[in-house]
Amino acid sequence: MKNRTIVLTAILALLAFTMVRCSSDDVEKEAETGQVSFKITDSPSDDANISGTFITVSDIKVDGKSVEGFAKQSFEISALQNGNTRTLFAGHLKANSYSKITLVLDMATDASGNAPGCYALDTSGKKHSLAASSEATMEIDLQKDMQVSAASQNNIVIDFDLRKAVVRQTDTSTGSNYSFVAQADMKTAVRVADENKTGSLKGKVNNTLFTGKKVVVYAYKKGTFSTYTELAAALSGKAMFGKAVTSASVGQDGNYHLAFLEEGEYEVYLASYGADSSGKMQFHGLLTATSLTAETVLDKIALSANATVTVNINVTGILL
Repeated sequence: MKNRTIVLTAILALLAFTMVRCSSDDVEKEAETGQVSFKITDSPSDDANISGTFITVSDIKVDGKSVEGFAKQSFEISALQNGNTRTLFAGHLKANSYSKITLVLDMATDASGNAPGCYALDTSGKKHSLAASSEATMEIDLQKDMQVSAASQNNIVIDFDLRKAVVRQTDTSTGSNYSFVAQADMKTAVRVADENKTGSLKGKVNNTLFTGKKVVVYAYKKGTFSTYTELAAALSGKAMFGKAVTSASVGQDGNYHLAFLEEGEYEVYLASYGADSSGKMQFHGLLTATSLTAETVLDKIALSANATVTVNINVTGILL
């Protein structure tokens, strides 16, 4: 009986030690990771014939390694404007320094197995595959230094600029009138920012001169805008406002919202557009404007992290 008691005591002690060890390992594992979320947002398309743009994200990689727990998902990215986001992933990453985030798009099929995986939906309800090549997937590499520390919270926002990413097809033999730009060019159409280090610009545009036109507000890093370059692009039919960090359409109520801008100094510019007979938005003109907000000029707006700066704008004329 005595020996039996000794054996039972030893077994209980071993179980207790194992539970403590497992608990300790769990705590240690938790301490070695940081919480990370990847969100996605969108800057608007300039094509009035597109009623919606849908993409399928099949994977997210950090420094070449897929994040654990990510699930393939399809959604309308064009609905995520004016600071609205969709959370693609929320989980843990090993505490470390990282430098590259890769967004993997499934061009062939969506999350339900239907084709295509990424497409533009025109106003008649037709789907146009956005595949720029025969490849079934497109990997977009985004360079971004990210420091994940133990028990930290990192919120990463991926800004997908449809205006830069989607182009009209000159060869419509594929049955699609649209496609993504080449994979190498997607790097300039998609940017990534640390949400905790960003702010936003918002306000109201007073536009009594061009009421029948669509007006878009563009944010540039201070010193990166060139009137000559933009007007030359317009005259040659090339894409305009390529160096804009982000853009926002002015709503029917006159409001605009430029979200997830990293802290620094910015310049704001406005342009107007009108749809041609095919529905494509044609550049109407680069607008002249002044700030209606006291002590604020449109070519020098200081923005701090986690700040929202309100800048109301008055349209005064047109350059071209």
